[in-house]
Amino acid sequence: MSKIDVKKISNLGNLPISPKEEKLYQTQLEKILGYVDQIEKKIKTTNEEPTFNVSKNPQRKSNEILTDSLSQPDALKNASDVKDGYFKSKRVLKHA
Repeated sequence: MSKIDVKKISNLGNLPISPKEEKLYQTQLEKILGYVDQIEKKIKTTNEEPTFNVSKNPQRKSNEILTDSLSQPDALKNASDVKDGYFKSKRVLKHA
């Protein structure tokens, strides 16, 4: 894994990292991938079918029951701050 890959991954996740962190994550990722490579070499999986469900149980869907939802006024009645019919909160994201 190259240094460019670490930077690309951080950008994809919108996670700003310093050059020091980039170096640290580079080292950590190399160790992780090296360990995965060791496992792949020791475990023979050539005759195994790929699986998406590791528990032999079939996937079950829940029985969802549709019910009426709250009206907008009912949903907002206990809000600490409301503006134009919506919950108002402090800014969470920085403006770029």
